Amino acid sequence: MGSKIGEDLSYYTNNIDIMKLVLFLLFLFWLYNYWRFTGKRKYYKAIVSVMEHQFSMHQDEQTCIGLASAYMQAQRYSDAYILFADVLTKNPYSLNADVIKTNMDFCMKPLPWSKKLRNHSMGYWHNFMLVRFGRRRKIMIPPNAYIETDNYIQYGIVLNNDVGYVKEPLDVHNYSDSEIIIPSPKNVTPEELSKGKVHLALGKILDYKGKDKIEENLLQQIATYNNAILLGDKHVFLKFLYKDAIIYYRSYYNTLSDEAISERMFKSLSQSYNEQINRFQRHGIEFSMAIPSLIRKVKQGNNIFIVFNITSNLCSEILYTHFADYEQTLGISHNNGQNWSFIEMNNDAINILRISNDEEVINAVLRR
Repeated sequence: MGSKIGEDLSYYTNNIDIMKLVLFLLFLFWLYNYWRFTGKRKYYKAIVSVMEHQFSMHQDEQTCIGLASAYMQAQRYSDAYILFADVLTKNPYSLNADVIKTNMDFCMKPLPWSKKLRNHSMGYWHNFMLVRFGRRRKIMIPPNAYIETDNYIQYGIVLNNDVGYVKEPLDVHNYSDSEIIIPSPKNVTPEELSKGKVHLALGKILDYKGKDKIEENLLQQIATYNNAILLGDKHVFLKFLYKDAIIYYRSYYNTLSDEAISERMFKSLSQSYNEQINRFQRHGIEFSMAIPSLIRKVKQGNNIFIVFNITSNLCSEILYTHFADYEQTLGISHNNGQNWSFIEMNNDAINILRISNDEEVINAVLRR
């Protein structure tokens, strides 16, 4: 009997020792994970500091999304949601719209039982549940920002040039030159010129003459671009078309390839002009495009933006006229005025510019 009791006591004692060992191992496992989490928390706070610094210097769409993603990683869901929403408000047709909406849904409800949008305090248990039960989201922090974060943790400073850019000062110049008009040999009344849908003015517009190499390159290349439209040369047209325009119009024509989108843009412009040219030529009128004046130049580093007027001359042997209502076009150069690309200053221009440029530059270009 005594032997049996001793065996039972020994069995229970061994079980208790095993349970203690299991609990001790579980504690060590939790302690290890908590130690790893504190390192992760420190890193996320550092990357937030880096992205906030970069956003203060360069407020473009990608940097804004990167900062919002950093906030999301740091459990600052309300702050992230506001930034994501701001991107969609400024550019509803952003190429990142679907991902942004997914991340906004995550911020509203990171866990299946989350009830409201709020910032968390980067707590361990929320992170523990997030790893196991968190909803789908996509982190979009620029790759070079991770290198910058390592530098920040090691040295305690943010090195501007490590993330890929240093914000250059913005230089804005408004032109005041008046256009030069050659008088028409024959005079007609304004009423005669205003007949029909086309508003004409007397005289032939002379092209603006560039005052430096930057302006000369711009004028030479816009002339080549315009001739490509008039002559139906698609390859030359594409050489000077601002590439972000194609990226932007993908949201309108999501079933078309980039080549098909550019083909549609070219045909739309070329056919419109060719119809006008043919109509005027049948009446003995010569059609030519002209640049009356430059309006505004915005320069930041090697990036130059020049807004200029464009119109068309309609001239016969005895009567010189031109379209009185000028259209504005934007020339964009990313190598200090050597090579230019062009977009029309229509309602889509602001969203096209937002793909690769920050709001400070856009506001200066559009004079908002």
